[in-house]
Amino acid sequence: MTHGQMAFSRRTYHPIERPEDAADNQGVAALRSDTSPEAFACWQRETRLALAHAIGPPVRTDAVPLRGEIVEVHACDDYLREKIVYDVEEGLATVAWLCRPARSMSVPLPAILCCHGPGPGKNPLVGLMNDGSPCAEYHKHMAIRLAQQGYVTLCPDQRGYGECSSFPGGYPTDAELARLDAHYLRTHGRSLLNLNVLDAFRAVDYLCSRPEVDSRKIACFGIADSAPIAAILTALDPRIIATILGCFISDQPGLPGVSTLPALAFSRLDLCALITPRPLQVQIPDACGFVPAGHAVPGAEHLDALYRLCGGESHLHIDRFDGVVEIDFPGITRMLASYCSTG
Repeated sequence: MTHGQMAFSRRTYHPIERPEDAADNQGVAALRSDTSPEAFACWQRETRLALAHAIGPPVRTDAVPLRGEIVEVHACDDYLREKIVYDVEEGLATVAWLCRPARSMSVPLPAILCCHGPGPGKNPLVGLMNDGSPCAEYHKHMAIRLAQQGYVTLCPDQRGYGECSSFPGGYPTDAELARLDAHYLRTHGRSLLNLNVLDAFRAVDYLCSRPEVDSRKIACFGIADSAPIAAILTALDPRIIATILGCFISDQPGLPGVSTLPALAFSRLDLCALITPRPLQVQIPDACGFVPAGHAVPGAEHLDALYRLCGGESHLHIDRFDGVVEIDFPGITRMLASYCSTG
């Protein structure tokens, strides 16, 4: 049932043009696991500075206000689903779903930023396709199910997806994302991954602006193509206290999809190493075709060695389960219960 619905404000939600060329990416050396704790800490400081420089400074809310609007409210049996619009940069807004418990709460709630994976954008996280029909797929309605457990979940469309897309159906192909990446490199001097990370900072800003959110308990989730966004955000934003990365960890170089950073690249292990020793769960489906377990398991073992190197082994959770490209929802709830309890 929809209790309130209003027309979108006059904002731009997608790129004006479709780019036509692609961009190159360069790699960096993988971090060794046999380094000393002091050398590892030095590597983290230097690499985090390089990553922050590559991403660029987040948009400050005092310079560009969020201007958050609730444009729809759907009251369901035990949760509320709001469609949100907020600015990610001057003159450009994003669209997101925010789910929260329907019952009134006496204390602020922990929140999870849900970065959608490949597909039609944010809608599958709340059980919908872009035409409004029901959807059952690898996100497993996680935004709804977590809201039913007492969390606030925020699910923004990334650039090029859903309501933030100029591509047919809001469901871009890899070739279309590559052209969009090249477009941003040409017009902004920044890659698509770069801008999606900066938009993720704005999503955390928005969560912190909500009175029902406990800003000390914000977690982040990403799977497959969106896992680099969640990993980089966590590496650079201390407001994220726990992170879940699905179908990501690997002993192979490079990042998934069309992910690029101009003049600088990081392996998946490098990005996870920058999170060390903060709480991190890496989910490894045994039959994943996106990151085969034969590459994921050695990567996780290498990461475990790094966590042990700095005394943070209790904060790394390796969740290997029987699955394909999908989330392990029980694993997510266990992780959140440990670091972002609703109690």
